[in-house]
Amino acid sequence: MGKKTNKKLDESAAVQEAAVDNDSSEKVQDTTAGTKKESSETIEQDSAKSEQKTVLVICSYPGKEELVQKIWNKMLPGVDKKIVSVEEDLPIQEVLADLIIDETVAEKFVFVPAVALPCAPVSFEELQMPVVFKDAKGGLHYNNRLPVLIDKEVMAIQLGEAKTEDPEAIMKKYVTSRGRAVEVAFKEGNFVTPVLRGNPCEHVVMEALIRKKYIVANAAGLEAITPLLLQTLLDE
Repeated sequence: MGKKTNKKLDESAAVQEAAVDNDSSEKVQDTTAGTKKESSETIEQDSAKSEQKTVLVICSYPGKEELVQKIWNKMLPGVDKKIVSVEEDLPIQEVLADLIIDETVAEKFVFVPAVALPCAPVSFEELQMPVVFKDAKGGLHYNNRLPVLIDKEVMAIQLGEAKTEDPEAIMKKYVTSRGRAVEVAFKEGNFVTPVLRGNPCEHVVMEALIRKKYIVANAAGLEAITPLLLQTLLDE
């Protein structure tokens, strides 16, 4: 791993150590509350709200923050969101390293890389499902811009132990450690349409807006489809 990421992870360890007393207090409260068990793979929104921690972090390209936030607010109201502006070429592990040491972000949170946009209403629970994108040749991609549930402790350990700076290898190790991911594809089902060029086919984009769950896009693709997003998803 790069020196920048390792430095951030060292800071993360200090933050987690300082939080031991708070964790102990929370465990006592949970014991007196009854027999309710906390899932290791899901996020309890009520407890997250009581701690005033952000449970949904959404990345945007510079200049598109308002657009991204408006769409997510419309398709998933009632959930506190943190919008993070990132450059397109910034490795995902660098973004995650910053979020791991961010005390305003919950220990388990949903991370939405730049940029994924819901084309229809979504639930917070479904964002936590691990997915892998299958391309036209059958190749699997774990660094795919789609939402992913992040456990800070697990990710911090994996980033610290990583012997590669390849985002795909890092995300593959993390996602597969949570179990079998669901395969999603452009030409199969109605889950996602990638828009990765500055002159996308308008018919393909419109079909996605009408029947797909997500559009994922790079900076050029997002810029190209912004007028359609404003017109169809936001009625602007």
